[in-house]
Amino acid sequence: MKKFILLFLLPLNLMAIDPDPKYILTPDSIGWEYEQLVLNTPDGNDLNTWIYAPNAENEKDEVLILAYPDAGNMSYFVYHASVLANLGYTVITFDYRGFGKSSDFEIKSDHLFQTEFSIDLKTVVQFAANRFENKNIGIWAWSMGTMVTTYSWPSIKDTVDFLIFDAFVMNPENSY
Repeated sequence: MKKFILLFLLPLNLMAIDPDPKYILTPDSIGWEYEQLVLNTPDGNDLNTWIYAPNAENEKDEVLILAYPDAGNMSYFVYHASVLANLGYTVITFDYRGFGKSSDFEIKSDHLFQTEFSIDLKTVVQFAANRFENKNIGIWAWSMGTMVTTYSWPSIKDTVDFLIFDAFVMNPENSY
């Protein structure tokens, strides 16, 4: 009976938002050049942000913002970002509020995402548009990141040139 209960409760843990305040890697730990910034959201939160320099030999006119899932922090995606940067993309990763080294935030772990995360994404998109005004801006979103992007879509659709969704959960044309 105990085994049955444990197996029954295990999936509940998988539905929770699970931020990690500690970094497991940084871009320089794998030898990649990057810039670390802190972006300020309109509602007063700080977002720790890394900009990966593109490989100069095949630099593209595109910036990819990574909107990651509901667990960990941006350090869990250092390898993903470095592969894209090596292909010539400028890559921006950021921690949502309550994740990594961004501002503390009380997470409702029983939610699929926090609507405040859309403010975070909008802040990063606006920063990218201002900083890289001659480049196309794209978002590569996974899981919860697709919900955040979809929720943000009405505010960012005129700034974002392309989307890449993995585990897409909603059509941006039918967003909130």
